[in-house]
Amino acid sequence: MEMRKWSWLVFPALVGVMVVFSSRWLIAGPDQIWQKLWLTSGEVKTAEAEVVKLKNKLDILNGVDIVGQKEVLSRLETAVPSQRRAELLIWEVTAAASESGVAIERYGAGGDETQQVLQVTLRTGDAERFIDWVGRMEKWLPLVTLVNVNYKEGRVEVSLEQEWKATVVSNAKPEDELPETGGRVRETLQKLSGYREISSGQVQDAGGTNPNPF
Repeated sequence: MEMRKWSWLVFPALVGVMVVFSSRWLIAGPDQIWQKLWLTSGEVKTAEAEVVKLKNKLDILNGVDIVGQKEVLSRLETAVPSQRRAELLIWEVTAAASESGVAIERYGAGGDETQQVLQVTLRTGDAERFIDWVGRMEKWLPLVTLVNVNYKEGRVEVSLEQEWKATVVSNAKPEDELPETGGRVRETLQKLSGYREISSGQVQDAGGTNPNPF
C-alpha cells in the first residue's frame, strides 16, 4: 500500500531527470547542439553579406558595354597579339625601310616559345637614315622592342622582339573584387591612338615581294 501511495511520483521524477539531462546535453553535450546552432546563425549572416556583395558585382557587370569592350580588346590585340605574328613584324621592317631609304640585305627569325626575335641586316651609309628607320618602326602596331644593334661598315645588324601575350584562362573567383581598369585602359588607348596599324591586305600584298628594294 505504501508503494502505491507514492507510485504517482515516478513519472514526474523521470520527466524531471530527462529534462535536466537533456538541458545539460544541449548546452554542453558531446555534440554541443546550441553551439552548432549559433555557428549556423553566424554562417547565415556571412552568406547574406556575400549575397549582397555578389549582387552589387552583378549590377556592375550588367552595366558593362559588351560591344565597346570587344572594340577595346580588338585594339589591344592589335598592339600586342595573343600569338606570334612574324609576318607582321617582317612587314613593319619592310615598310619602315622603304620609307626611310635603307636597304634590307637579309633577315631571319629566332627566339623560342616565349618570344619571337627577328634578326635584320640593313645597309645604309647614312646613320640619319637608320635613326629615321627606328623612329618609323616605333610608330607601327604590333609593338616591337629593339633588343640589339651592331653597326659596322655601313651595315646595321638589328634584333627585334615582337611584343605578344598568349591568352590565358582567368583564375578570378566570384568573391574577388572587380578590378578598376577604366582609367588604365583609356590611358593605354590614348597612347596607341598615334600609332599606325597594318592591315591584312597590306601583309598579303607584301608577301610576294622582295623586301630588299635594291
